[in-house]
Amino acid sequence: MAGSEPVYDAVRAGDEVKLTYWRGEIRTVRFRTAAQETWESPEGNWRFPLGAGLFLLPFALMVWWLAWWHRCRYTSTTHPRLWQLTVATVTGTVVSCVGIFASMVGRDVPDAVLITAAAVLPAAGLGALCAWGQQRRTNRAAATVSSIVPVPPTDKRCLRAAVLGDVPYSVDGFDHLVVGDGRPATTPDPEGRVARRTLPETLVVQHVRALQPDDPQSWKQAFKYDAAVIECEDGDHTVLIAIARRDAPLALGALVTPPSSSLTTTDSGQHKHLDERHACANEHRTSANARRTDDA
Repeated sequence: MAGSEPVYDAVRAGDEVKLTYWRGEIRTVRFRTAAQETWESPEGNWRFPLGAGLFLLPFALMVWWLAWWHRCRYTSTTHPRLWQLTVATVTGTVVSCVGIFASMVGRDVPDAVLITAAAVLPAAGLGALCAWGQQRRTNRAAATVSSIVPVPPTDKRCLRAAVLGDVPYSVDGFDHLVVGDGRPATTPDPEGRVARRTLPETLVVQHVRALQPDDPQSWKQAFKYDAAVIECEDGDHTVLIAIARRDAPLALGALVTPPSSSLTTTDSGQHKHLDERHACANEHRTSANARRTDDA
């Protein structure tokens, strides 16, 4: 029998019991006013279908929410709204698991459904707690820029970036930065071939920081808070360059490292100066030798 109460523990040898047969199997044992089901009783056949339904319903709602969120909200979502994704995922997963458990321990269908419904609010609270913890960890990681160091580019790269400031090279729609091909330049061309506006040599890097609340909203939407801001000075003007964190070292290296053409010109000048010095030294030696010959 299923369990030990109320019949199994009450009967003794010689007691008269009534058995209920169905399809050749004992389904119920009755003793006086008590009745107890056996393992073959069809009374519990509802548990597996109900458990499957209580698991699939919250899970299907969670998948539907994630699909809708990704389609309608993801492209315009900033980091503070990502808690919706975390809360929905945790709540749907917990309620689905509770639904299976409730179908196994509930006395009947209403009892199992009630247990599952009662788990919705605690599951949502757990999801909110997880979202809060994730938000704190992400904010700490986003605020850390100490790992961003200049890396001079070795070849031409076109990076997604935005330049803001009262300068000629800060233009709406110029959302790429070309590095590794002379001086850095802004351009609307993802390939960096046309409409380039070169950043002048008067542009001096001050420091690198994380995104701040007063930064343009478009930066938060474009980079999802995974961005760094390079603060520069161009004369009396402040220039901000927002760029993805993974591309920030290359942009910083291009801004603080002289282009290869300047280095080549400098090196050529140094070699020319050395050649002139050698020529002068040879001329002095020739003059000295001529004087010695005249004296002789």
